Amino acid sequence: MFSVEFEDWKPFYDRIINDFRQEGFDRREDREAERKLMSVLNCRSSGDRLRDLFGGKKVMVVGNGPNLEKDLNQDFEGVIAAADAASHRLANLGVEPDFVSTDLDGKPAFEAELSDDIHVAVHAHGDNRDLLTQFVPSFNHSNIVPTTQAEPSFGAENFGGFTDGDRTAFIADHFGASEITLAGFKFDDSTVSKIKSKKLDWAKKLLETLETRRKEEIVS
Repeated sequence: MFSVEFEDWKPFYDRIINDFRQEGFDRREDREAERKLMSVLNCRSSGDRLRDLFGGKKVMVVGNGPNLEKDLNQDFEGVIAAADAASHRLANLGVEPDFVSTDLDGKPAFEAELSDDIHVAVHAHGDNRDLLTQFVPSFNHSNIVPTTQAEPSFGAENFGGFTDGDRTAFIADHFGASEITLAGFKFDDSTVSKIKSKKLDWAKKLLETLETRRKEEIVS
């Protein structure tokens, strides 16, 4: 299990901020987003409950790539952890995720409904502050795991990870997953925007780092 301390994560975060500076990424805005998220939460999920969910379990992390349906193992026996809008696509396939990680730019109203029954990691970053204010009040706060990519300053958690997809894998690892596999990840998707392509590059780099630390093949 790789438990991330911020000092371990900081070199990656610094590089991400520098790499996306032209796109407006700013660590001060990340901190302000964390503050806003924590200000609208009246309670939160506990680490013990997440350890019960992930600890010692096989986890399939499902991304929202065009290959989701092709990759998905319908016979998978373990924890299904969805990255943002992949949760909605899974539901359309008759598959209910056990966990969702989201920055609220996919299907936030649907994810709010899911939060009645499952844990949802809600991520705060500089450009989703309005979404936090708009949607978080409608979630079941007792099932929310608040996360940040900056140094935690207001009570959120930083488990590592940058995009919803790779962050989900880092969360599963932090809480003791015995095995992590991916479905619906297409790192070389030529149909996405330039900024999305850069994010996918970072997701792959970070997952490869996690793969090395776990001594387990994750990125195939």
